Amino acid sequence: MSRKSAPSDSLDLLLDTICNTFGGILFLAMLVAILTNHVSRDAEPSSPTAETTGELRKLRSELVQSDARLTKLRQAVRQKEDLERRFASPESLGLLESIRSLDESSDDQLKGKTEQLAKVAESQADLEEAAREMARLAQLMADAEEGLKLAKQKLKNETSLRSRTSQIPRQHETRKSQIPFFLKAGRLCAYVRRDENGDFVHNEEETSIVEGDEGVRFLEPIADAGLEIAEDGANAAEIKERLDTFDKSKHFLSIYVFQDSFTNFEPLKNEIIRSGFEYYLVPFPDDGKVSIGNQTERIRVQ
Repeated sequence: MSRKSAPSDSLDLLLDTICNTFGGILFLAMLVAILTNHVSRDAEPSSPTAETTGELRKLRSELVQSDARLTKLRQAVRQKEDLERRFASPESLGLLESIRSLDESSDDQLKGKTEQLAKVAESQADLEEAAREMARLAQLMADAEEGLKLAKQKLKNETSLRSRTSQIPRQHETRKSQIPFFLKAGRLCAYVRRDENGDFVHNEEETSIVEGDEGVRFLEPIADAGLEIAEDGANAAEIKERLDTFDKSKHFLSIYVFQDSFTNFEPLKNEIIRSGFEYYLVPFPDDGKVSIGNQTERIRVQ
């Protein structure tokens, strides 16, 4: 019985296999149809918006510009090819190479000249600085020479005033009475003056008497008193008026000149000589003192 059922079982298996295969194919077909329908709905064109339209126009404008640039580049390439064909001969290529060499040489020369000019400019700056320093030193030297000249002139004046014989062509003794004057701080102070009766009295407004040791009395000029003597002789009339108080036939003038007034003595001396007075010059130190006493020795005047 088992032997007779074997063919029918094989047929059944074959039919089952065919049915299952057909069912699988049918399922795949249905699945493909469903997916195709879904994709077709997604692929349907949508209505254009304002943003997409603007973007499309922008892309088209860029495409037009790119085409124009491409056209220009093609024209430039063609021009370059034409130039290369023109210079294709050996003579033209040699000339082109020479031109390039000359350009490179000119660049090197220009660079060298630029460096030389920079060095020259630096040297010029150093020379200008040296010239300014020399001018400064020359000015200092000129100032020093001027100061030395003034110092020499001052020394000469002081020497001439200190010396009793340097400007005295002739000296002689006199019996006239002495009228002392003090020239200190540029001011002329007299020891005596005439009172309302015409008699000589002590000029207390211009000089003072100071008691020293052992009863010795000294005569000193009062500060800021007396007549100021201009170094340029501008007040010669005032000097003459002071001198006219005395009698040149009876008096001579003894002038005590302190160190700070040597330059003021020259205009005073000139007016003394014009007035006809004899005078006796006594260069005096700033800290010196004139003692009051009887005159026992004769004085040589000029």
